Amino acid sequence: ISSIQTATTTPAIDGALYFWEHFPSNTSHNLGAYRGGYAIYNKTGGLAPSSVGVDFISGAGTAGKLTPKQFIPVGQGFFVIGKAITGGTVTFKNSQREFITESNALSQETYRIPVSPKDFSHWTDNSNAVIENDTYKKIRLGFNVIDKTFHRQVLLAFMDEKANSEMNDGYDAFNIDDSPSDMYLLNGENELAIQGEGYFDEDASFPIAVRTEATGKVSFGIDALENFDESQNIFIYDKETDSYNSIKNKLYEVELPEGYFKDRFSLRFTDKTLGVKDVIYENSIQVVFTRSNNVLNITNGANDNTVVAVSLFNIQGKLMSKWDVADKEQTSIKIPIQNKTSGVYIVKLKTSKGNINKKIIIK
Repeated sequence: ISSIQTATTTPAIDGALYFWEHFPSNTSHNLGAYRGGYAIYNKTGGLAPSSVGVDFISGAGTAGKLTPKQFIPVGQGFFVIGKAITGGTVTFKNSQREFITESNALSQETYRIPVSPKDFSHWTDNSNAVIENDTYKKIRLGFNVIDKTFHRQVLLAFMDEKANSEMNDGYDAFNIDDSPSDMYLLNGENELAIQGEGYFDEDASFPIAVRTEATGKVSFGIDALENFDESQNIFIYDKETDSYNSIKNKLYEVELPEGYFKDRFSLRFTDKTLGVKDVIYENSIQVVFTRSNNVLNITNGANDNTVVAVSLFNIQGKLMSKWDVADKEQTSIKIPIQNKTSGVYIVKLKTSKGNINKKIIIK
């Protein structure tokens, strides 16, 4: 089948199909020792299982199968989530079937047990059905918990007129794994693995929630892009450091304490740090670290802009120190920097006109 048909006014399910995968490293029939995870597919696209399992099983192992695709082989099992309160009847229609060979790129070849084809002539007297090419912009965002070797991929896709910023049945899919450390796309309070949006808007912002079970480093990166222009920028905005971090060609790595962070990170496509006036203000403020006396020197040459506070973050985004400097002489603010290891740091200046970030090197 190519999809599941539901009523458009009162859908019976949320429109996502979930495929359980038993990881190849399984050696037990005890639930607590299971190694596996859930792959997902809906009208937006598909996601492979995360690199480790869900919370009530062993949490170990590695996914062996690939991303589920549009066409499901005969006999392949899956489950769905019924709509709360309403529920309803799910109708499978014969018109949803297509003649797609298992070797077709859109067939879920990896979610079946391969067998030798039967030698019947009528198996070869049909050609593949005509399939419309998918031209929607899609980004597969990856998240890594470095110490745990955990990897999560989420899918954000721009489906033009077929979806919008609300919850859309058939285009949004919940993350149901509930792993101790994980990442989600947020739509309100809904934690999503797949999010279908409307038309692409490079000024839009998409909240990301992160859960960590212990203090440690995590990273964000692009697993794959589909149908984006090569010149398109992609950033992780970190509210804690007020910084736009490009992930187009590299990972953004940050150290986080244990906890749940739903307001700190977002996926963005435009760096809004600097406008025309912001450039003028930024250029009027100089930040220099002098190694000889371990002093951070800030020179503010703008008469109509006051540096109110200064924060120092390490390159992983951890706050190291903070100072209030509103009452300091703005043309010569001097801050002693003591007991800091060598490396690159981010100096965040809170000014009366907005925030400005500068990078310094402490040796």
